[in-house]
Amino acid sequence: MSEDHYRSLVDLSPDIIYRLDGEGRILFISNAVRELGYDPEELTGRLFEDIVHPDDRGKGPVHFVERRVGSRSMQRLEMRLIKKSGAVQNYSLAQVTVELTARGKWDVPDSDISNPRKNLLYSQGVARDVTERKRMEVERDKLILELKEALLRVRTLSGLLPICSSCKKIRDDDGRWQPLENYVREHSEAEFTHTICPECARKTYPNYFK
Repeated sequence: MSEDHYRSLVDLSPDIIYRLDGEGRILFISNAVRELGYDPEELTGRLFEDIVHPDDRGKGPVHFVERRVGSRSMQRLEMRLIKKSGAVQNYSLAQVTVELTARGKWDVPDSDISNPRKNLLYSQGVARDVTERKRMEVERDKLILELKEALLRVRTLSGLLPICSSCKKIRDDDGRWQPLENYVREHSEAEFTHTICPECARKTYPNYFK
């Protein structure tokens, strides 16, 4: 395939594809970077770390130049890229979370990577936007935490309750007999409000309830 054919495939990719020289300057970056507000041409020659969130610039290799190849190369390193419109004072409002996968490209085959006379041609990588996935993970973790807290607050009554057929006291696990209200209050989130049912009202206040 021709270089133009490969370039068209790169431009169709939603991922940011890039090449860096040995100092971390951008040799090439795909059109997907326009989603951050940059033109590829304006980034050419700049350090890749210029578009990395300041708090994340120490996560990768020096200047994000990945020299390793094969299984030792950078795999799905999570970090944040800042949008062009983001004010220096407030990166949190203008950033995306990406996963970086990168490797070094040398003037020798990978099979001869131990050659001491090899020369680094460039570092190449892919930045995949995972912002929405991270948002969903945060929401999921928040929901799980809320459910755990709710379960800790919920106390339920279950099983057989020994209750006196006369006074209606309940025997607890320690063998003590407690008023029904006290037992339910201690073993659940229920609270009691007191009223009187129609049958008891007629018995207790026959002159008022007939």
